[in-house]
Amino acid sequence: MKLLRIAAALPFTCAALFAESPRSQQEREGIQLSRGENNFLHFQLSPKSKDGEHTRANYVHPLYTPDGRVLTEDFPADHLHHRGIFWAWHQVLLDGKPVADPWVCRDIEWSKPSIGGGLQGGAGGKNPPVGFEVVRDWLVPDPANKSKKLPLVRVSTTVTARDVDEVRIIDFDLKLRALRKGVSLGGSKDVKGYGGFSTRITLTDDVKFEGQSGPVKPQRTAVEGGGWMNITETLEGKPVGMTIMVHPSHPGFPLKWILRAKRSMQNPQWPGNQPIALPADADTELKYRLLVHDGSLSREAIEARWKAYIDPPQSRIAGVQVAATSSAQPGFKSLFNGKNLDGWVNVNCAPGTWRATNGLIYCTGFPTGALRTTRQYENFVLELEWRHLKAGGNAGVFLWSGPIGAQGVPFLRAVEVQVLDHGYITPNLNKSYTTHGDVFPIHGSTMKPFGPHRGQRSFPSERHSNGAPEWNHYRIECNNGTLWLWVNGHKVSGGEDCNWRKGYIALESEGSPIEFKNIRLKELPSTGATKEQTAPLAEGHRSLYTGVDLKGWKSEGIHGWASRDWRLVNEGTPGNILWSEALPENFEFIVDCKLREKGEQDAGSIILGVGKESIVGIPLGLVAVPNAPYFNKHNRGFHRFHITVHNEHARVTINGIPVNITLQPIKPAGARHRIGIVGSKVGVELSGFYLRELD
Repeated sequence: MKLLRIAAALPFTCAALFAESPRSQQEREGIQLSRGENNFLHFQLSPKSKDGEHTRANYVHPLYTPDGRVLTEDFPADHLHHRGIFWAWHQVLLDGKPVADPWVCRDIEWSKPSIGGGLQGGAGGKNPPVGFEVVRDWLVPDPANKSKKLPLVRVSTTVTARDVDEVRIIDFDLKLRALRKGVSLGGSKDVKGYGGFSTRITLTDDVKFEGQSGPVKPQRTAVEGGGWMNITETLEGKPVGMTIMVHPSHPGFPLKWILRAKRSMQNPQWPGNQPIALPADADTELKYRLLVHDGSLSREAIEARWKAYIDPPQSRIAGVQVAATSSAQPGFKSLFNGKNLDGWVNVNCAPGTWRATNGLIYCTGFPTGALRTTRQYENFVLELEWRHLKAGGNAGVFLWSGPIGAQGVPFLRAVEVQVLDHGYITPNLNKSYTTHGDVFPIHGSTMKPFGPHRGQRSFPSERHSNGAPEWNHYRIECNNGTLWLWVNGHKVSGGEDCNWRKGYIALESEGSPIEFKNIRLKELPSTGATKEQTAPLAEGHRSLYTGVDLKGWKSEGIHGWASRDWRLVNEGTPGNILWSEALPENFEFIVDCKLREKGEQDAGSIILGVGKESIVGIPLGLVAVPNAPYFNKHNRGFHRFHITVHNEHARVTINGIPVNITLQPIKPAGARHRIGIVGSKVGVELSGFYLRELD
């Protein structure tokens, strides 16, 4: 459907915007959507009150059933502030102080609207949708001068309607943007926390509720229900039903539900009784769909319509179209030749974790680690396609990354673009991530997120990714520390003020098989990233540990050592030494160590040896000494040991701080070193194992 934008000011005339059927007709008080003589709904534009009180605007009433019955109520005697289909909050705050209560129509007015009218388009077959867009500002009393009105929030409301197979489909797309800093919204302050998109419909004695998760009984407080809620009853002697759907792109999805069987409204609760900040630099988008029907829709039929709502065919097609055309764009070069992994470095995975096959990069998912480019990039456009081969797969794309794993983890310091399959989500439990293109900094990098976010994690404004085993297309633009992500052709998430903003590009392995293809990059002009904004250059480190087995290591006595993904673990076998392969004459060795129990005694050690003869021992118990300068500089309990051997002398740092241990001379000239790790009573975990040869 196409939306046209026009300007309008109150009062309104009765001129029809469109003569076609269906049509959007602008009247004195609002906008009427209809097809022929069959009315869909009326959108109230001009302020409306009862006896001069409870003034409201920007809501839907009446909402009609397909056979013409009025489903909604306005000014009901039990709650005079309720009104049809509306979206309002008790708490509207500026700098933490309340300035208005739109829920009860207090201290709120509306600016003159800018209106876009609907034009039936190609979509929809015999019943194309009709709709409109209304943009206007909330006006509240200026805290500095109560006689003045302060524009506080801009609300863009897009409503479309059509009938398909005797079911009326009404879509609401609300975009909220603060017009100044310090604006926040919240529901009621009590435990109920109601607020947001609400429907006040006529309720009869036989009303029933069924959510996506099953039949639901209304409670005083919010209840679980899943992504949709179906309400059925008898109205004017005939059955009727209304299904409320919340799009998964909604902040905080899945929402809880405030439901009432008598004299009240139905509300997918958001954000609850704790106010949330409303960004001034991006829209907060809230999307809902209503299905109005005769009450006979089965769970299966509703679920099918739900899937069509959250994953329309065009979102799947978009990825194919973008992928087919982007390679022809000027300035792009391939980062993968389709034959081998030239131009890439296996940072910390097994030799078989990554391989080139059939024109794509295949990753087993084990161990957790990364494959990165051989060179750094500052400003660029990166495009690639990916697909998980199992439901629930997890991976990522690391941008502006470091050359080796961050301390105590297998991941590189970077800004990560999440590559997560829908099967990873636990329904009704997790609100800290999505599967549609989250962007967030990890392990030392920082970013100011765009749009809906939690901490520094940017959530997508729309949801367009496809589930396993379908392909997805990512377009990532990185320029001067600002990052934007497109998922299957849709711009959804990102951030600014990134640090680092120059570094490597890497693909992540994290527990599930995945494929990447058509990886290409277009470099953009430099904006002069400083040394502090640039990741360290690679120095030639390679990992001595595969993450899947103990290949390259030998143990004395009872084994006691186990490969646990990216960690090498000793469960508490004292004295048992695990020896590395023979090392170069001069080298640097980096390893991260975590004691499984606190205590300095019997904590094991890292030793330098010739053959199987110990020359020098470095007690791991050093990291358990509270007064040591490096004691509190660990990451998740892991301390980073740097051991440098050069010209028959050695030095050690822990967390970058030199250790006072006498380490020279360490071996006869010409002998080959080995690294030995001694087991301990308390148990120890190690990771990293990065080695580089020195001149």
